[in-house]
Amino acid sequence: MRTATELRAVLAETGFKRLLSTRLLSQLADGVLQAGLASYVLFSPERQATGARIAVSFAVLLLPYSLVGPFAGVLIDRWSRRQILVYSNAVRALVLVPLTALVLAGSDNPLFVALALVSLGVNRFFLAALSASLPHVVQPGRLVTANALATTAGTVAVACGAGVGVGVRVVAGSGHAAAGSVVAAAAGAYLLASIVATGLGRGQLGPDPDSSQDVPAGGRPGELAALTSGVRYLARRRAARDALAALGVFRLAFGVMTVMIVLLERTSFHRPTDATAGLRGVGVTFLAVAIGVPIGAALTPAAVRRWGARVWIPSLMVGAAVTLLALGLPFQETPLVAAGLLFGLSAQGVKVSVDSTVQRTVDDTHRGLVFALYDVLFNVAFVAAAAVAALTLPADGRSDLVLAGTALVLALAGGWYWSVTPRGAGLVRELD
Repeated sequence: MRTATELRAVLAETGFKRLLSTRLLSQLADGVLQAGLASYVLFSPERQATGARIAVSFAVLLLPYSLVGPFAGVLIDRWSRRQILVYSNAVRALVLVPLTALVLAGSDNPLFVALALVSLGVNRFFLAALSASLPHVVQPGRLVTANALATTAGTVAVACGAGVGVGVRVVAGSGHAAAGSVVAAAAGAYLLASIVATGLGRGQLGPDPDSSQDVPAGGRPGELAALTSGVRYLARRRAARDALAALGVFRLAFGVMTVMIVLLERTSFHRPTDATAGLRGVGVTFLAVAIGVPIGAALTPAAVRRWGARVWIPSLMVGAAVTLLALGLPFQETPLVAAGLLFGLSAQGVKVSVDSTVQRTVDDTHRGLVFALYDVLFNVAFVAAAAVAALTLPADGRSDLVLAGTALVLALAGGWYWSVTPRGAGLVRELD
């Protein structure tokens, strides 16, 4: 009941609603684009998916931003975050115009890769700016609820966009024209998100120049010095640092399971020559993950109020480990879909708790940088997991040892987080 009351209070905030609308449109476009690119690269009949190919695809798309992301985080703490939301979406809409032309032509040359990198790299900049902006449009005691709503709605928007993209490919076939139309639709959604973001005030989302005493009197330091200072700052913020470490382990597990599911659907559950059936199977599994996401978000605010992040995060991690063992080891399609739902629930509960912990314990002058580092951790952990999976999984994706090892790492990381977090940490303070 209290969670419903808090949801109504959060949704009554005009700034939050505008920020949420921008997020939803942009992340809907993300899902459409990712489905279009994934189906084009991994599920075209002429391209055979392997663990190595999947890992390389993730590395090419995610790692380059990881090199510049922390420096971008410095800029998030200096530039108008509202302007970042406006221009990042506009840039992505423009970039997708030539990318659409290349997809229609059936090309995956270096220019195709470069344009995909720019689009996805700008997206990470956008998401870090969103997370840093949220405390400016909701009251501190409602951050867990606001994060639960915003990140969950964003994840569902990505899933819906991906569903649209996959649906178009399944109905229209595997031709280049279908993939090109999916990418073009994503461009339109990005442009609309940019327009919606202009409704926010230029200075409404920060950064707040008076939020920290760390800025030297003679002016702001250079980007490298600011980055170094920010990393040291995060190292001193134990609550945020440990929460990010726990989330990083969960992201590793998610990466391993993603590669495993793609291989199982592409080469084990369906005939390797039937790319459409494999794509449909992947879509159903990740739809189950998306269904679990709002359930995890709905449970988290009340759970954190009652037990704190110290108990809730480890409980979710251990629960995910048990789920993998119980439903994953048979290596059958239906139990894996059920495991996807429970895994999505756990993943979202952990993410909402970590987001709120970081927002509460990091000041606004460093918040953009910390969320950029957070995003880099997300990318590097996922790519590292994909690389491990590519090296350890057989061609059909079936490996008892890899799945059991992933579950064990999740459970141990949950126990570690519980042991290093002070009792009562992460409890939500009630608002009057």
